[in-house]
Amino acid sequence: MAIVKLVPPVIRIGEYLVKKKFGTDAQSRTFLAEKEEMSDKFFTLKLVNYYTEEEQQQAEKEIDQMKSLKSPYTVNLICTFTRDIDMCLVFEFCERGDLRDEIVELQKLPIKERVMSVWEIFAQMALAVNHLHSHDVIHCGIKPENIFVIADRSVKMGDFGIQKVLIDQSYAKIIVGTKPYMAPEVFTKKRMDKQSDMYSLGIVVFELLTGKHPFAADSEQAMIDKIRKNEVAKLPEQVPKDLANFVMRMMNPDECSRPPIQEILDNSTIQMYIRQHNSKSKSILLELDEKVRIADERTRLAEEHIRQTEEKARSTEEQTRISAQKEHARVDQEKVRTAQEHALVIAQQTAKQSQIPAQLNSVLLKMNIPEDDQSRVEGSAFICQNGGKSFDCSTITMDPIQNQGIVRFEVVFNGHYGEEFSLGIVEASQIFKKNYLPIGNENGDYSARYSNNGNLEHRRYNVSSNSTYIKGNSPFKCGQRVSIEADMTQNPKRAVFFVDGVEQKNSVVNIPEYIRFYVFVSLHNSSFRVTRFEKLPVSSARGVPGSKQWEWGKDWIRQK
Repeated sequence: MAIVKLVPPVIRIGEYLVKKKFGTDAQSRTFLAEKEEMSDKFFTLKLVNYYTEEEQQQAEKEIDQMKSLKSPYTVNLICTFTRDIDMCLVFEFCERGDLRDEIVELQKLPIKERVMSVWEIFAQMALAVNHLHSHDVIHCGIKPENIFVIADRSVKMGDFGIQKVLIDQSYAKIIVGTKPYMAPEVFTKKRMDKQSDMYSLGIVVFELLTGKHPFAADSEQAMIDKIRKNEVAKLPEQVPKDLANFVMRMMNPDECSRPPIQEILDNSTIQMYIRQHNSKSKSILLELDEKVRIADERTRLAEEHIRQTEEKARSTEEQTRISAQKEHARVDQEKVRTAQEHALVIAQQTAKQSQIPAQLNSVLLKMNIPEDDQSRVEGSAFICQNGGKSFDCSTITMDPIQNQGIVRFEVVFNGHYGEEFSLGIVEASQIFKKNYLPIGNENGDYSARYSNNGNLEHRRYNVSSNSTYIKGNSPFKCGQRVSIEADMTQNPKRAVFFVDGVEQKNSVVNIPEYIRFYVFVSLHNSSFRVTRFEKLPVSSARGVPGSKQWEWGKDWIRQK
């Protein structure tokens, strides 16, 4: 007997077509849905019980709270409507699921890449928690399943149904949430406060770094016992000290010893990733705005076309064949005039754009000057103003961070008489302090530089006693155009050096996934000017006789 395969029923809820069932609990059901006139866009549809007076009050309270907490860091409530005995809540759909899936994927990365991703996610979660706490709201249910990931890998806080508003007190007496993510005071004092959220956040960051719960045990009760006794697992030694310190402090059994959310947001590394996230979000918003503008323009053109068609129809009814022909001629002339005007506007815009150097877009370029460095930036030029003492110097990194495509970065030096100057690349997470050498101090393992004497260097001084400088590239001097081409499309990724457009013999391969360009100067009133910072469609590196590739992260040994 043949098995008959049942076809899922077509279910419509309001204007939405149900595509998949996510889950059900005592108070609600959740589905993946699409709006019928927007078949390429998905939404999360949550149906909440709305029959009794108590259920109605609870649903309205939850909706009001979500509206008051709307932000870029929380899952957006788009609209609500009632259907029979349900309140229907329509949310934006987070395409990559919740953070539990992201935790699994992170464990496949090398520890350095994983730490960079965790910093980025940590910064966004901190923004979300700060947003709630600034409105005197505690989440009460921070865990991977309540943090969602959208298409560009940004994260948003969700599940607002269990949040509590703090009114005339600093803590909530009603205990809700998932026990293995609760702070010890929840079990000992039967209350929750903002610092309880910090404890839960610390557990989530621990899981992002290790893939394991810090109080893992065979049962939920055993995990609660470990939380009570503070039997917390240790982080890997490869985790940076500042990040590990934050995580362990957040899981401190003494709630008063946990860092407040503002301390986390003030951290320089968190600030860097917030800026990076905001820049990415701004680009996405601009892209969305452009799509909306195009859609609006298409609607306007369609409406204009309808208007013109109706006008022509009325004219045809009222006029003779000859009058109709004249009208068609007039319309054709109007189209020609409009096209000519449009062509004129395009020509004027093209002329204006041609006045801007194609090789340098100042909107995309930002020079990061170390704290307390007295130097200054004038347009695309940097002028060193350090005091001229021994070891006074400036190492300046460039934004934006590079992680895709082919990018050419070029500078011209001036006023460096008798002193060393150079340019290079550095892993994006590194921050140079005032008077720090680009390949010395703690930055040496994460940078490579091309000096004016022609030497190429990496992992020297306090990083590795074995690594030597590499000869073979041309020396360069003030007034020459010196550039780096970073090709992030190759495998392995590589950096090639040029002087006055001439490709050099020694290049660097297997460079980090995220890099910045940097420039080093060390003489008072010396300067450099960025003359090129552009994306290339194809690499201009072709290789030269005697070419040699040196691998990032390895000791470079010069052959005698």
